Parts: sequence; C-alpha cells; structure tokens
Amino acid sequence: MKKVSIIWLVFLIGLSGLWNNSGIFERAQAAGAEPYLGEIRLFPYSAIPRGWMPARGQSMSVTQNTALYSLLGLNFGGDGRTTFSLPNLSGSAPDGMGYYIAINGIYPSRDESIYSAVPSVLGEVRIFPYRFTPPGFLATNGQEVSNSTYSGLYEMIGTTYGGDGSTTFKLPNMPKMNDIIFYAISTDPTLKAENGTGNEYIGEIIPMLVSLPTNRWIPANGLTLPINQNQVLFSLLGTKFGGDGQVNFNVPNLNSSQSALVYYVANTGVFPTLEGGELPEAIEDNYITNQNTPLIISAPACYPTIEQLLPLY
Repeated sequence: MKKVSIIWLVFLIGLSGLWNNSGIFERAQAAGAEPYLGEIRLFPYSAIPRGWMPARGQSMSVTQNTALYSLLGLNFGGDGRTTFSLPNLSGSAPDGMGYYIAINGIYPSRDESIYSAVPSVLGEVRIFPYRFTPPGFLATNGQEVSNSTYSGLYEMIGTTYGGDGSTTFKLPNMPKMNDIIFYAISTDPTLKAENGTGNEYIGEIIPMLVSLPTNRWIPANGLTLPINQNQVLFSLLGTKFGGDGQVNFNVPNLNSSQSALVYYVANTGVFPTLEGGELPEAIEDNYITNQNTPLIISAPACYPTIEQLLPLY
C-alpha cells in the first residue's frame, strides 16, 4: 500500500507543471488543424504529423489517392496511369524544418469567396500547389483588389503594396516556389490572429503579412523560453533550435532573414499526432568511470509525454 501511494505521489508531482498549462492544448481530433487537401505547410517537428507527407517528390499511387491526384495531376511527375508525384521542396525549408503536403483534408472548390472552408485567420499566408486559388484566399501576385469587398484585409495592410486607397489596394507580389506552387493570403474576416483559430497544431509555423498582437502565438525570432512554462511546446521542439534542454529552449529564428513575411510559432491548439518517430529523440552519450564506481548523471526531471497522458482523460 505504501509503495502504491509513493508511485501516485511521484506521478502527480510530474503532472503538476502540465496542469499549469492545461488550457494550452487539446486532444487531437480529426477536425483539428484540418487543411485543404494538397495544401503545403512548414513544420518544425522531428516526425511526420498524421495526415501529412514530406514534400520530397515521392511517387504516389493514383488508385489509392484519387482525390489528391485530381488536384496535382502530373504537374510534379508520374506516369498518369498508376503513379503521380508530390512536389519536391527538399532543401527549400529552413534548417530543422520541412515542407509537408496534406494527404487528408477538405477538397477545395473553385468557387470564388472571401470565406474559407478551412480554419484560417485574416491575413494568414498559406502555400498551394494548384492551378487555381481555393475559397477564402487570394494569390499574392500583386493584383489590385476592392477595398469594400476585402475591407478586413484592407484595414490590416492598407496601401503598403500600392493602390489608390479610396477604392482599391494591392496585394504583395510574392514569387512562386516553382512554376506552380504559390503563396496566398486569407481573406476570411471571421477569425483574427489575436485569438487564432484554436485549431493550429502546437509548434506549427504560421506566416503572416504583418506583425500583429496575438495571445496564442510566439514570434519566430529565436526567443529563449523557460521549459517549465512551455512544457508542451518543448516536448515537440526539444533543443533543435537552441537552449540548454534543462531550463530553457529556443523557438526557430525565421524573422531575421525574412522580409516578406512575419512568422509565428503556435504555442496553443491541437497536439499533433506524430508518426515515424518518437519525441523527444534519444541522444547517445558515452561515459568513463572508475572500476566498481557507480555512474551518477545529473539530468532534468522527466515528465510523461502528452500522448501518454491523453488516454487518461
């Protein structure tokens, strides 16, 4: 009985820091962070989020991915009978990150609308590999648009990129990643960056056109964060972007070298289900001790991972 009580005490102590952050993550759901099928996002994880694949030019089965094939076609390769290829963005992502393509999600229509079928905040920038722009987004190709139609977006960026300011304003002209893959900006005024969508993956990289106050995201400027106040985010990022791994860790530093976009890291939202690896990754260490002398290693406290905790709810 005494042994059981001690085990429960240790378990509760381990959880105490996580309960302080209990409001910043949610149980992963199918609807969580649901994208447009085929859209591309930048992730900083050491494993693959479920429902996504690295955009590395892989060959895919047409029969097993008919919806995705109908969107990509042979734009990135394949024979068109049994196979097609994903975009190859290897080497395009910042260090420690990768571009991923959604192999599950909402099928995008070709209807023109300021409202999106997927959760996005006004002014958020997404990446698409289509020959069209999905609802709720405008391609950033320098075009002039109506103030009245896109009033929310106009209030955000004004005439920063041009326009007469009375009836029109211009969007930025951002080069495509290749001949097809393009950036697009969210025009949906329903959700604002100040509060996010609530459906972001924790750790997800979110590009915006302008800097905005937000309660749920952290600027991706290499900030050093305390682990005990950001345990969930640390469980996903580790020290791949810096930090000592015992007291602190760093978020990615993307804004120092980027002029066109302002990047944020989501610190709240949905905890991603990661496949093809476990986080944090083990690091091999070698030690030399005297014969018949016990090895004593100082180490930070170990807490259960979020995925281990979720089944307990």
